Amino acid sequence: MIHKYIVIIIFLAYLPSSGHLSAQDQPPANTTLNLQTWPQLYIADVDGKNPKRLFPESTHRAEGSPSFSEGGQLMIFSGFNAEKKERATSSVIYLVDLESGEETKLCQGLNPSLSPRGKRFFYSRYDDRGVWVANVENPEETATKLDPKGWGTAWSPNGKMLAWASYSNSYNLKILDIVEGDEWIVFEGEKSPFRIIYFNFAWSPDSRNIVFKGITHERKTGIFAAQVIKEREPILLTEISSVHESVDWHPDGSKILFSQIDPELKIYRLYTMEPLKPDAKPVPVPNLPPQMIATNPRYTRNGKQIVFAAAMKPPVKKEEDKEDEKAKAAANAVKEKKDE
Repeated sequence: MIHKYIVIIIFLAYLPSSGHLSAQDQPPANTTLNLQTWPQLYIADVDGKNPKRLFPESTHRAEGSPSFSEGGQLMIFSGFNAEKKERATSSVIYLVDLESGEETKLCQGLNPSLSPRGKRFFYSRYDDRGVWVANVENPEETATKLDPKGWGTAWSPNGKMLAWASYSNSYNLKILDIVEGDEWIVFEGEKSPFRIIYFNFAWSPDSRNIVFKGITHERKTGIFAAQVIKEREPILLTEISSVHESVDWHPDGSKILFSQIDPELKIYRLYTMEPLKPDAKPVPVPNLPPQMIATNPRYTRNGKQIVFAAAMKPPVKKEEDKEDEKAKAAANAVKEKKDE
């Protein structure tokens, strides 16, 4: 039995306030790495080389939460029109055939997870809050709510289970075996160890473990791993207060991928780490441009590339530029006074 206690639902947008970038009126419509607007999806080699915009023509859209079908041909993600100053609450889910480039708008929602065969998707909704599952072919007609007190979704690699963060009585991970119809929570007992479990968590390739960002009741913040089949105490892999919400597991099981604030650059960057190894040392993904803010990472199904949400940090103004701006402001103030 789950004992009731009050929890606070914290949902962060694609980039947190510490990494906020102000939108420009006319974002540049090109594929070069000088986009200084809202986060959009990029693709790069697994070592960070050759980063490029995934959808260079969609300059108005904030994008995040990519998820792939088993073969890697289909990708699902969520986005909203940042140019019109929309928010994450207006997010729409899109399905893309990466071979043909064909893009289909499925429905309103966010944090989607695609089934291995790409026939169905699991997602969160703001308009009728909770976690839902629907068919790709006719999402509006087949949409089914699974938990009104759920958020964040992840379809297991074997296609048999769904996982989400549930806050019906305590913050917990809930699992649904869609083959047998069984449903259970991961953390049994007096209460869940967590006061918050964040969305965009990930399954291990063998569908036995889930890795996620969490905050315990003792206020430890970091990346945790938990076995979902048999109850076990969660493993604190690394305690990092600045870790971003999204975590992924490499298809060969060798490492996990996540984003945290770089101590020198002071922006979110991509890191990898050995899985299921407490106190493993995070290793920066090399070769990304130093001004690139990167979050929401996902491995492609073959493990050779990464897809992530990124934006470029505005360049730091030189002292002479600041002095020029002050001089111009002073001149404008004098002119306005004369006009009066």
